[in-house]
Amino acid sequence: MQPIMKGAMKGILSIVLGAILFVGTMVLFIVVGLSLEEDFGTYEYEMPDRWCDESVNYPVTVPLDVVSETAIRGYESNRESGTYSDTDLVINGGMCTYRYRTGESTAFEFEYRLREVSDIDGVSMLVMPNPGGQTVGYSGLEVYTMTDNSSEWELQIDSPYMYGDYERYASYENYPDGFDYGEWFRHAFDGTVENVSHVKIVTGNADQLGDRSVSFSGLRVDAAGDYEYPDYLICSGEWDGLFENSTSDMIEWDPDGC
Repeated sequence: MQPIMKGAMKGILSIVLGAILFVGTMVLFIVVGLSLEEDFGTYEYEMPDRWCDESVNYPVTVPLDVVSETAIRGYESNRESGTYSDTDLVINGGMCTYRYRTGESTAFEFEYRLREVSDIDGVSMLVMPNPGGQTVGYSGLEVYTMTDNSSEWELQIDSPYMYGDYERYASYENYPDGFDYGEWFRHAFDGTVENVSHVKIVTGNADQLGDRSVSFSGLRVDAAGDYEYPDYLICSGEWDGLFENSTSDMIEWDPDGC
């Protein structure tokens, strides 16, 4: 009987050890899963006031509509969701953290329609520090314009620089003079471009959250004459359309808010 008892004890011990290993493995999967969800899923932190909503945080002289947003050289869908994937929240006075995140795509294209055909002097983009500490920025920038009654894109800006930050790699890693987090960067054209109906921007990719990505916090198209004035922050959430003698509650741009 003794060999039988020893065999039974070994069997019981194997079952117990197997159960312990199984439970330990499940706990590890749960911990890793929660970590991945925190990094790549829903981000649990509070956005600053008037972020990611319909507030007007800066003057907009050229209102825009989004035509398309595409991960080119890969054509992957955006892995982000919620406010992080809504480009409407970073135009027309909005501020947020917008990100297009993919596994393999190496470039990103955004097309905007001007609500009114306009003469424009450039495009300005804003990279604000993310409230949750995530990496934000765009690597390289090409800006194209299309005039009314035309189907041809004309290159206006070709900038091989990193605006913001990245983790392991980026299409371009050198920073341009004059770039600062929390400040608008004016990508000014060589001269005024008249009768513009559409604007297209193309960026490279920057490694963010472990993926090939592009991200920014605000984008505006600047009408002819806008660069005669400084950047402004609107404290009231509304703008009366005037730079001079404005009745709106606005101050010169301050990344720390009003």
